[in-house]
Amino acid sequence: MPNRSDELTRLMQRYRALCEATGIARANGIPLAAAAQNALVDLEQRILGFAELGASTSPHAPITQTPPLSNLDLSPVSPPPPAPKPQLSGAPRIIPAPTVQPLAVPPAPPAQMTVSEGRRSLVSRLVRPAEPLSEMANAVDPSCTEAASNAKGLPAVVFTDGSAEGNPGPGGYCALVRIPGRPDRELSGGTAHTTNNKMELTAAIVGLRTAIEAGATEVTVYSDSEYLVKGMTDWLPGWKRKNWQTAGGQPVKNRELWEQLAQLVDGRTVRWNWVKGHAGHPENEHCDLVATAAARRVAKSHSTSNFDQEL
Repeated sequence: MPNRSDELTRLMQRYRALCEATGIARANGIPLAAAAQNALVDLEQRILGFAELGASTSPHAPITQTPPLSNLDLSPVSPPPPAPKPQLSGAPRIIPAPTVQPLAVPPAPPAQMTVSEGRRSLVSRLVRPAEPLSEMANAVDPSCTEAASNAKGLPAVVFTDGSAEGNPGPGGYCALVRIPGRPDRELSGGTAHTTNNKMELTAAIVGLRTAIEAGATEVTVYSDSEYLVKGMTDWLPGWKRKNWQTAGGQPVKNRELWEQLAQLVDGRTVRWNWVKGHAGHPENEHCDLVATAAARRVAKSHSTSNFDQEL
């Protein structure tokens, strides 16, 4: 059975990634996939249920087992009535009251609180504001890097995606590198004239190189590009045997990029996994939004440069 603390941490990481993806989508005017929106609501419900029940149930339990916030009594609690004074016979004895320092009483909660306010209050206590991944990449502890270089079997997970406006046209890429015990590293960029496949390969090259330079000896790559995954798992050995010729005798397209990938994986354990794009996968959605935003920034910059030259 998984540790409850680990399960909550995993849920929080997914929730954080989806929140960042939502913010990037809103900033760039890109609609977020319906599956990603549903996943965000589902994660919020699970996190709330996990906290409300004091972790007495598994975060994977059906949501119907979590009592809704509307059933919680949020009205102020009335103080209990004072106890009746005992009747004493004979002359009363006067006992001086001991000196007691007054206790600091916290401010009383508001008399009324809506369900939505209660939900936001609970989520704000569970989720800290996420720092931009670009800033997190610069906050790596040097001692962790030194320890990683001496570690054996350090694993890393790399999520990648590429995008092109026009194909060929302005393109962008994004690679998200995750190593246990360290902040995630996000790397992105773009070029004015490229293709979607080139950006997919570029994202994998950048992500792999970053993970290897960080000391990773085992890397798992996730991509929604069948071109990338099939090329690295099925086609690459045959291309190398045939001196970078396809089965039909044609030169392999994007050979210079494939050669870089072949050098990076040589002698290392690298696993390639295909994930369905735009299906609510948090890291894939995040990389897709960042890559698309990078392509649009390049397109805007390029069009502005051409306009200035015409003037």
